[in-house]
Parts: sequence; structure tokens; C-alpha cells
Amino acid sequence: MCQTTWGAPDLHLEAVETLRAIDALPEDQAHAVTLSVAGHSMDTIAEILDISVSAAKKRVSRGRRRLLANLEGRD
Repeated sequence: MCQTTWGAPDLHLEAVETLRAIDALPEDQAHAVTLSVAGHSMDTIAEILDISVSAAKKRVSRGRRRLLANLEGRD
């Protein structure tokens, strides 16, 4: 794993919390959200995950909702 130095402890804690929240997602949603955050289009996400564009949109949408709930403590 690559170690990164953050400018402030707050940023480090926020990054760790976000990574843990992503890790808590179901694997299919975590992959879709990660690809989306990395800037990939829905077409590309669908191709990478070998699913339809509609399924990619659903995974990203559901994953983002669940991620937000995890970060807000509403598991």
C-alpha cells in the first residue's frame, strides 16, 4: 500500500473514514463507485465491469447513496 502524507490531520482522518466507508460497500458497488470517482464514464464503467450501462448507473447510484449513509453513520 502506498503511504501518502496529508497536509493536516483532519484530511488524513477524512480520507481514512472515506476509504473505510467505501470498503464497507458491497464489492460490486465499491468497484462502480471507485471507477466513477476516478472519472470514468458510465460506458467505460459498464465495459470494465462487463455489465450493461443501465446496471452500471444503478450500481453507482446505489453505491453513492450507501456510501453517504455510511459516512453519515446511518448504516
